[in-house]
Amino acid sequence: MATPSLLRQHVPPVGTVAQFHREAYDAETRRGVVVAVQGPNALVMMRSTTSKRPGDIEHKADLRCGCTSAGRWQPSRVHRIALAWFDLGSPEVLVYAGLLDAVTLAAVLAAWKGA
Repeated sequence: MATPSLLRQHVPPVGTVAQFHREAYDAETRRGVVVAVQGPNALVMMRSTTSKRPGDIEHKADLRCGCTSAGRWQPSRVHRIALAWFDLGSPEVLVYAGLLDAVTLAAVLAAWKGA
């Protein structure tokens, strides 16, 4: 497994959707959306297509951001992911999918700020 770079080169914009390998945040491989950048970390809200939690943001499939099926963005599942992981951008670690649409991103950010 590659290790994160020591020199930060890429800061993902808020709304970036990517699929993260579990080594980036100590869970299983999941798709997430960047909701904020704080210091050396991106705060990433995770997505689920199976579990449902109070406060989830429902969304339809959107191929523009790599979501091939409907699912839920989950404000209760926000992880800190070191920005260095975004420099790797290889299929074994992180796969960029696209940007979340403006309407869904606004709902995700409002839910995150209210969580």
